[in-house]
Amino acid sequence: MDNPQRRLRILKEPGAGPIINAPPVIANESHTIDFLCGACGTVLMHAHHNQPLHHLLIHCTECGANNATDA
Repeated sequence: MDNPQRRLRILKEPGAGPIINAPPVIANESHTIDFLCGACGTVLMHAHHNQPLHHLLIHCTECGANNATDA
């Protein structure tokens, strides 16, 4: 069975805060949801749906997009 998926929000300009490059995939917690790059759909993070990493910018190494982990 496939895990549920959620696309992250793309940021045109990265703000202040930590920036992480992915893939490789970030594993925050148990693998219950796949968080995808909002631009290309690459899996960037595996996390529990109620506990994503907040205030984090994930730079997609596949397409170069900056993804916000906050909705």
